[in-house]
Amino acid sequence: MTPTGQDRGKQLECATYLLLRRRFGDVSYWRGTGEVDFVVNAGRSPVPVQVSWEMASERARRGVDEFHAAHPTALEPVFVTAESFAAGVPELAAACERDRH
Repeated sequence: MTPTGQDRGKQLECATYLLLRRRFGDVSYWRGTGEVDFVVNAGRSPVPVQVSWEMASERARRGVDEFHAAHPTALEPVFVTAESFAAGVPELAAACERDRH
């Protein structure tokens, strides 16, 4: 049985959660009217992380915008796709590095 796109997306979300737990320890979820899949603290600031198989949906972007309105010191969001996950999510490392300076 071949996984559907939705199943692959859930699997990617689970794998991303495990990656974030290894790198940051604490991983949260945020929900307002919209939602952010994961939030991690990179030094001084929270980083919203959205996961989707190919590219971020408009709904995911609205969730991040709402998160930033509620948390103005948050860093730029990281959008994890299957491709960026396979590459080790370099955007996440870059966001964390910028916050340390």
